[in-house]
Amino acid sequence: MNKPLITIGITSFNSIRTINRAVNSALEQYWRPIEIIIVDDFSTDGGYKVIKNMEKIYSEIIVFRNNNNKGVAFSRNKIIKNAK
Repeated sequence: MNKPLITIGITSFNSIRTINRAVNSALEQYWRPIEIIIVDDFSTDGGYKVIKNMEKIYSEIIVFRNNNNKGVAFSRNKIIKNAK
């Protein structure tokens, strides 16, 4: 039996201190298959670099970055638009 793909969406803005914990929590979920879509809302604290490095390591992670700060609602809609 094929299980459905579950999307975990994470929005990020200047979250360098907490983003690892959030992504690791998503990765620790037992359900598979999953995709973790992260939208960085034009962070300036180095959080985007952390997220991009995680994307290189984990195939479940897909990262998008807004070209300027657009707010959490825009970022959530981007997650929905790109979810499989």
